[in-house]
Amino acid sequence: MKSDSNHRSLGMELGDLRVAWLETFVCVAKLRNRSAVGRELGISQGAVTKHIQSLEKWSRTLLVDHKSVPAILTADGEAFIEPAELILSVLSELRGPVATEWVAPVPSVPVRDLKAPSSAPKAGSSTAHLKVPPKD
Repeated sequence: MKSDSNHRSLGMELGDLRVAWLETFVCVAKLRNRSAVGRELGISQGAVTKHIQSLEKWSRTLLVDHKSVPAILTADGEAFIEPAELILSVLSELRGPVATEWVAPVPSVPVRDLKAPSSAPKAGSSTAHLKVPPKD
């Protein structure tokens, strides 16, 4: 296994890249509208901008013309879109079989009758206590 310093020297440092940044970028490229992207992804328009800026900082290049409305990709952004889509596709494929075949186990918890104590609280009382019968 190569050391971290070898990865850096080969230009393979991924650092703090976030999948959400790639998803946001791809969505901006398709919808060309930051507000629509926010609605689509369930995030604020400000978060869309921050995701794009974070991806630009990570990639060390300007991907989107931030002054244009609708959003326009720069030449570097146009070159970046295909690899970004490929990365998201590969990640989706890696997750797909696991997500569709694996089902989280549901704990089996026996349901028992709960009985109110003989001295049930009066109406308006702030607390109520229930007795759980002991296991047989």
